[in-house]
Amino acid sequence: MTFRRLIPALILIATLLILFLGLWSAPLSLAYSVDAPASTAYLNGFRALERNDTSAYRWSYPLAVINLYAFARTPVIIDLRLTSPRPADEPPPALGLARGRWHTSSFDVRGDWRRYQVLLPANANQPEIALLGSTFRPDERDRRSLSMALSRLRLSIPSTMQQLPAGLAMLGPWRLALLLMLPLFVYSSALRLLAYRRDTSRRYGFHLAISLGVGVSLAFVWSQASNPISAGLVLNESWIPLILLLAIALLWIAYRPQMMPIEQTIQHLLDTDRTRPWIVVSAACIIGLIMLVAMPPWEHPDESSHFEFAWLIANHPTWPTPGTSDPRLASIAGGGRALFHQPLYHVLIST
Repeated sequence: MTFRRLIPALILIATLLILFLGLWSAPLSLAYSVDAPASTAYLNGFRALERNDTSAYRWSYPLAVINLYAFARTPVIIDLRLTSPRPADEPPPALGLARGRWHTSSFDVRGDWRRYQVLLPANANQPEIALLGSTFRPDERDRRSLSMALSRLRLSIPSTMQQLPAGLAMLGPWRLALLLMLPLFVYSSALRLLAYRRDTSRRYGFHLAISLGVGVSLAFVWSQASNPISAGLVLNESWIPLILLLAIALLWIAYRPQMMPIEQTIQHLLDTDRTRPWIVVSAACIIGLIMLVAMPPWEHPDESSHFEFAWLIANHPTWPTPGTSDPRLASIAGGGRALFHQPLYHVLIST
């Protein structure tokens, strides 16, 4: 067996080793203040940034959302630094956390800055946590409906969960499959696109270009494995199945001469009236299964919030604004996220 035939296996071994070392050393917690630029990617349903002499903070609407991204597939401890001062004649504000059908009991938030910690269960289908808080109006001049003031947020994996399983869960199966395939795809496609030849006059230039491409792809694998928290922002999981399909299609084109027997077999089956319906049905089932496990990039897991907005337009006595809710919609966990959208679509479907 020549060395060239061993190269794909060596690339795969190197990819696995890089993934293992990266996940083994990866941080499993995330902490930021609400004035950090990155915080806007995680917060939804919060008002503009405010400051006083001691802290920067954002007031939440009655239904605010914190996006979990990479922490969605693992149990996670959420640590919130909150305050919610109230007039002396009002009861302490109550706050509850909800994630799909799971929710905590309400607890009081005091008027001074305190940290509140809650252990959330893993739920890959609900990559966000809703904060459900009571509201108040500061005074006659400030008529805003304010809930809780948030200054800092920390997400961390429980210490009882081991490093490697936690890192793998944070990457997710689709992202892990893409990272495993990427260096092999770069090597195989470069081998064809650079028209690899055996003549010595061009061999070293081709070797250098292919080595550079594989090295860059391995460096990208390391960057994602060593920080799976940011991988959830860089590699949107809804796009990964299409990226994998595109990679397979490009490899098919690059190696089309070797794929001709398979193409001829498929063409023969499509030319036969007896087998053509079964092929169409099988392809439809495969596409359906892919869409069951991977959200298409032109859709998002917020359909419940769009339904909530349209339902409130049709059934609420006043125009719904951020903070409007109805107990009859609690089971769909819309979270009021669509109330920030332009309402034309919601008005049309509510009629």
